[in-house]
Parts: sequence; structure tokens; C-alpha cells
Amino acid sequence: MSGYRIMIVEDDLSIQTQLKILLSGNGYTVRAVTDFSETVRQVKAFAPHLILLDIALPGNSGFEICSQIRSFRREGNRRFPFLSDQRFCCRGAGLTRSALLSFL
Repeated sequence: MSGYRIMIVEDDLSIQTQLKILLSGNGYTVRAVTDFSETVRQVKAFAPHLILLDIALPGNSGFEICSQIRSFRREGNRRFPFLSDQRFCCRGAGLTRSALLSFL
């Protein structure tokens, strides 16, 4: 897995730490965002192959950040795994669970 970069955008430090340990322990280069107002700039600078994105972030929602990232990352049909409580995710997006899964 050498050379693959993964960015974690998660405000729960416990989840963020566990993901960093798991992914870096499997050979990925991992960076976690800590200043969520700088998420888009950090994505541009790090150029990750995968972004694990929480929906319920302080400030901008994960949906807003996802839209901003999609505006400059046009290569292919990118999918973004969202990290969030399923109930919040569906309510916050105004989606049913099945609609949400097809969206992702």
C-alpha cells in the first residue's frame, strides 16, 4: 500500500486516532485535519487518494466540504466515504437510509 495517501476529516479525536493507527499500521500515509476551516486547503496540499469525511463537523458540514472538494477534484467519479452517526446523516441530508446509500 506504499504511496497511498489517506486524509481523515473527523472531529472525534478517539475515532481519528484509531483510524490513523489502523491505516498507518497497514502501510498508508495518513494525515488528519485538525483545523476544519482549512480542510479544503489541506486536501489540495496533501492530494489524498482517499478522504474519510465526517458529516457533522464544527463549522462547515461534511456535505459542504465535499462539494468544495468536488469542484477542483474532477478526475473520475470520486466517491467520498462519510463518517457519521447514521441517524444524523439521514436527517441532516433530508434522505432516507436507502437514498443515502445510493448517494454515497
